[in-house]
Amino acid sequence: MEEILKKVSKIDYYINWYTTQACPGSWFSVYKGGGLEFDKISRYDLGENPRWINWAATARIGGQPILKNTYIEERELYLILVVDLSKSMEFGSERVSKRRLAAEIAATLAYSAWRVGDPIGLIGYTVKIEIHLKPQRQKAYNFLIPQHVLSFQTQHGTQGKVSSVFESLPAKRALVFWLSDFLEELAEIKKALKVMGSRHDVIPLVLRDPRERELPQYRGGLRLRDLETGMERMLWFTKKNKAAFQAEAKRREEDLNSLFKQLNLDYLWIDPKTDYLLEIAKLFLSRRRRRS
Repeated sequence: MEEILKKVSKIDYYINWYTTQACPGSWFSVYKGGGLEFDKISRYDLGENPRWINWAATARIGGQPILKNTYIEERELYLILVVDLSKSMEFGSERVSKRRLAAEIAATLAYSAWRVGDPIGLIGYTVKIEIHLKPQRQKAYNFLIPQHVLSFQTQHGTQGKVSSVFESLPAKRALVFWLSDFLEELAEIKKALKVMGSRHDVIPLVLRDPRERELPQYRGGLRLRDLETGMERMLWFTKKNKAAFQAEAKRREEDLNSLFKQLNLDYLWIDPKTDYLLEIAKLFLSRRRRRS
């Protein structure tokens, strides 16, 4: 944990939604949060914006005094980390496992939220919710969030099922980072993204290992174990098997890319060699440029 916390750095995140609750017309919120929210009905004073007048409420009391809608500016943004804790996330052939990589990224995002005073929460799931830290502004979360991701003991047969996450997401609009290897059925992923994306700003971070794209240069047979089921089988490293493996990995990657683009989502592919601080920073910088 100490090694992870030494690597944390700030990331300036940027939301991707418009504010429509206030005056006619939409504008992009340059602040954190959803912009303006209705607070109460109060007396209208001369010189104030006439578009705030609540004509229906004014008519109900006979036209005097004139009433207006009062709005408050929302400066608080919820960050939610949705982390896949299934067995497949424990695989790693290089610097770190996918689970450790998720913990590193989670630590950085937790630090960034604490630095600007935004509440951050964690939802860790397998076939059900395993960890649920409600959004709070706590310096202790800088340690607790990555610690929970690293220390959870996953059992076999717990392929991630993100549909279990839906009910645990806050009602308040949030910026949601989904950290997973996305090895679930594509239909399950699509369903989850549609449900979460209808309310929240979702950014998928696809964590992968190089060995999930290309088999090593090895001839002969190896006994391999499926992390999800615990079952073992012999795999022969022939040219035909290697080609089929790479073709399936490429197809899976293309299917996910196509799905994310179809749903108009920002997303990243991250492996242990990726400078994820730079890539996440570039992603949010591109958001700013698109909206400027």
